[in-house]
Amino acid sequence: MDLKELLPILTIVGLVITWVYNYFAYIIKIKEEIAQTNDEITKSLSIIQQAHNKEIQDLSISIADIRVKADLTWKCIEGKVIDSLKTFPTQLDKDILLDKMKETSLSLEDAERLRTLLDCELINAKDNKFIYILILARLEQIIYDLRKDQVVNNAGGIDAGVRY
Repeated sequence: MDLKELLPILTIVGLVITWVYNYFAYIIKIKEEIAQTNDEITKSLSIIQQAHNKEIQDLSISIADIRVKADLTWKCIEGKVIDSLKTFPTQLDKDILLDKMKETSLSLEDAERLRTLLDCELINAKDNKFIYILILARLEQIIYDLRKDQVVNNAGGIDAGVRY
């Protein structure tokens, strides 16, 4: 084989090597760009997540503040309403239950009995119906919480007892 025959083959081999080199160089360049873009996306997501976490933390603090203020307000109202419903010595049973409510020591049975007493009084009340409505609404919440606790505790084999 002489040089004239070998030259076209060498040229083709050179072109193939150049093409393969350029092809793989392009693939490597794309791979590096993808990695760089991936890093940028990861950094951006991290910044967004940090901002999101900060917003969630701020909202949680605000909600906690609102709950504390609402609880304080309703505890004050509840105390005044309970005091205004007491009729010592005429209805001692109701007064004892109202005291238990004020001390947060009502059992589910006590709460339901007090609700029945106050429901009957509401029907016959001429004045202060709003006071009865307020305390009955609070009693419904207490009964709901006590029933929920009873279900949870009974599922775990624990006697619910007095919670509120």
